[in-house]
Amino acid sequence: MKVGLPMAGLRVGAASININPPLGLRKGGFRLFGEPITSVDDDIELGVVVLQSKGVTIAIIGCDLGSATREESHEFRDTVAEILKIDRANVLFNLSHNHSAPTLRRDNGSPSNEEAFAEVNKYQNGLIDKIAQCTRSALANIKDARMAHAWGAADLNIYRREWNNGQDILGEVVGHPVDDSVGVIRFDDLNGKAIVTFFRFSCHPVVNGAVSPTLSADFPGPARRLVEEKVGGVGIFLQGCGGNVNPQVGIGYEKDCSESVYRVGTALGAEVVRVALGLNTHRFQSDRTTLNNVPNI
Repeated sequence: MKVGLPMAGLRVGAASININPPLGLRKGGFRLFGEPITSVDDDIELGVVVLQSKGVTIAIIGCDLGSATREESHEFRDTVAEILKIDRANVLFNLSHNHSAPTLRRDNGSPSNEEAFAEVNKYQNGLIDKIAQCTRSALANIKDARMAHAWGAADLNIYRREWNNGQDILGEVVGHPVDDSVGVIRFDDLNGKAIVTFFRFSCHPVVNGAVSPTLSADFPGPARRLVEEKVGGVGIFLQGCGGNVNPQVGIGYEKDCSESVYRVGTALGAEVVRVALGLNTHRFQSDRTTLNNVPNI
């Protein structure tokens, strides 16, 4: 039995919020994913977790966006830091690097017209407001907590760059080692009820392929929903070191990739659920005793 760590004074609060953009914004990764978003396959979300212990407060932001500049990241982190009255250094901002999400204003390339840039600007300003709202909700939900962590594995990713005859080929390098580990950290209230489950996996969220015109959280979306349904609380996906790692399926030329996204996300979520449900934060091994008068128990 895996048991949690009793941490004196640990308090944790978590919240998440929908960050869907208006239709028509372009996706990130223009070389492959430049098509405007015309419909919604899967909502994209942002989550904020506030953790306090021994007089120190930190916050973790996890979201389904693709990328942000350093300046944009500072702006998001400063928003949280100001509300919590902490330094920016105490706020971690983790992007899933999802290519089926809208770009932000500094990463938007060359918008086709001024109206498009105005929409991006409006979306990003609203995003800052939502980060603030989510932070305040997480702080309002803060409670005494315990934590536990463990590792699993998921054979869902593959190395994507092959060097051949002086060429850098983007594809699948079968047999090349990749990090298939699944990290899970579960924070519970003192009764063992989940507050938030972090899960980390190293893989580009590009199951939803290059010609799909849909908004999608990609595989972290169905994974997160399964975790929240089966474990409880808020699920937060954290991207690992997935720079040259793709999913084993997807990143193709189908316009409807929803089934593949569901399959990969559910497989990852199932491993997270398996690991998370094996963690106990409120039960600890004590001295063995007999059970009533039954011998040998």
